[in-house]
Amino acid sequence: KVLAGPSMQGRGTFSPGFDRAADFVSEQLKALGLEPLGVDGGYRLPYSLDCVRPKGDCVMEWEGVSAEDKPALGKGYVPMLGSHAGRASAEAVFVGFGLQSKDENWSDYKDKDVRGKVLFAFTREPWADDAKQKRFEGRLPISDSKLRKKVSDAADAGAVGVVFVPDPGVEADDALAFLGACNYPSGRGGGVQSMEGAYNYANIPVMSVSRKAASAIFGEDVNDYLADIEKKKKSRMLKSKGTVSLSAGFEVAPTQTYNLAARMRGTSKAPDGEREVLVLGAHLDHVGLGVQQEFGGTGIQAFPGADDNASGSTALLEVAAAFAGAQPEIDILFLWFSAEELGLLGSAAYCENPLYAHARTVAMLNMDQIARTDPKEFNVGGTWSNETWARLVQDQAKRVKSKLKVDFKGGRDLFARSDQYSFHQKEVPALFFFEGKLEDNPVYHKPGDVPDDIDPGKMTQVARVFAACAWAIAMEGERLR
Repeated sequence: KVLAGPSMQGRGTFSPGFDRAADFVSEQLKALGLEPLGVDGGYRLPYSLDCVRPKGDCVMEWEGVSAEDKPALGKGYVPMLGSHAGRASAEAVFVGFGLQSKDENWSDYKDKDVRGKVLFAFTREPWADDAKQKRFEGRLPISDSKLRKKVSDAADAGAVGVVFVPDPGVEADDALAFLGACNYPSGRGGGVQSMEGAYNYANIPVMSVSRKAASAIFGEDVNDYLADIEKKKKSRMLKSKGTVSLSAGFEVAPTQTYNLAARMRGTSKAPDGEREVLVLGAHLDHVGLGVQQEFGGTGIQAFPGADDNASGSTALLEVAAAFAGAQPEIDILFLWFSAEELGLLGSAAYCENPLYAHARTVAMLNMDQIARTDPKEFNVGGTWSNETWARLVQDQAKRVKSKLKVDFKGGRDLFARSDQYSFHQKEVPALFFFEGKLEDNPVYHKPGDVPDDIDPGKMTQVARVFAACAWAIAMEGERLR
């Protein structure tokens, strides 16, 4: 429930929510006493991706801004991915949610002149987190709250720029802008122009600032402003104290993110460089708040990813806890990957610069989505070419008295879609522990993948078989090579 909670924002790579998830996992690893293998004595193992990202000369400033209130690029303000490059300098107006909806009888533009102005708006819609609210379809975003439509409506009304302010349900920290859509791997989505085409925003700069900065610009606490809108069921227009200037632009450049790495050192006397290792992994990321997944074509809402892959990430923590204090013969490397949802980029980055040579990596076991579909069965992929591997898994399932049937036949179409595949490509024996039959999962990559209805019993059973296989390899000398 922690990893799939609201504050994690769907754990999109590059997002504050992913950082919070990583902090949570790191705290658990520290408590277990696992050795950190990241930088500065921590568990974060950095790597870089070429990304479409904000240029360093982007600007967000206003008349009379103090050094204390001036936000920093990448924290207090960012251009929104897909924005056209451009500048604007004008009076700013805050018009609620920047929303026009005939179906909901709501217009934030009524009796408001925004021509020639920089338009500020909250990211979502009224009562966005109220499941009981009859208006605005409860927690489901209405079609009129799409970012693309909001930008289009603003441009049609004559605004010269749009600035989105995250409501507390999108970003709890008053000092942070909406950071869930400002970086994207160029190898996956193309360059700057490709991003502009994918988002298809109107040809005005689109940015985001924090609630703290917006409050300074308009001389009013925008948290109170939001509460007043929802209480009175209509918006009023705020005006800036002076001119607001902004500049948006993107470039393709190396951008740092990270995996998490922790080690349980084995009893082997072999020197570093000659030690063998078992890698146990799960991806920590998910698809975030849906903006990058839909390229601005939907309203912002969290994709919690309880099954995908908070289940595997949590189970890997439980395996680490179960192994704490043990004395394996070989080293055990625990990895939580980022950017799996962006194309296995985190595991691929690790495999290009591994902590252990691939020839010394005796096996890689990966858990991804282990808490839904058939409650009586799960899949282990990767055994098709070697019956010995299947027998190992089956023997360990019997050893822990698992009540689940192990399917070894399915999953071929999914094997290349999770992180063990990066190791498989480097000829490391790799097994994929998965719930099976993805077509039977109705909430895959949907906002409905919430903790309340996952199958904790299945998750526990899969984790026990996974742990038993890891134990047999690391403690008892079983090998997949």
